[in-house]
Formats: sequence, structure tokens, C-alpha cells
Amino acid sequence: MNEQQFDQAIQSILNGDKSGLQQIYENYASYIYQVVLGIVKRKEDAEDIGGDFFIKLWQTADKYKAGSGHKGYLAT
Repeated sequence: MNEQQFDQAIQSILNGDKSGLQQIYENYASYIYQVVLGIVKRKEDAEDIGGDFFIKLWQTADKYKAGSGHKGYLAT
């Protein structure tokens, strides 16, 4: 997923369209899992936090600044 596709997916989320979240999930679920696992060191916790991450992304999508580097945004 490139920057423009991510920005479009965020815009979909802001419009209440869950397909934007689905696109981000499909492209970055394993990335988020790896980032979280590197922090918490337990598979079960990483899975739980990863799920919570996407709920939080849905709730805070308005805080994303388009074109600001989406992978860094996701990791933080």
C-alpha cells in the first residue's frame, strides 16, 4: 500500500466506510503484530494489542496528517 492508497483508506474511514479499515488491516496486520511483539515479547499480548490497535485507528483516523509517512504513523 503506497502513501496515496493509505490516505484514501483513511478518508474512507473518516466517511464511515469500513472498507478503508479493512484495506489497512489486510496490508498492515502482520506489520503491526511484529512491531507490538517486539515491544511486549508475548504472542498472546501482541495479538490482543494488535486487534485493539485497529479499533483505535478507526476512532482516531482524524488525527492522521495525509502524506506524513503512514508506516511511521502506524508504528507510533
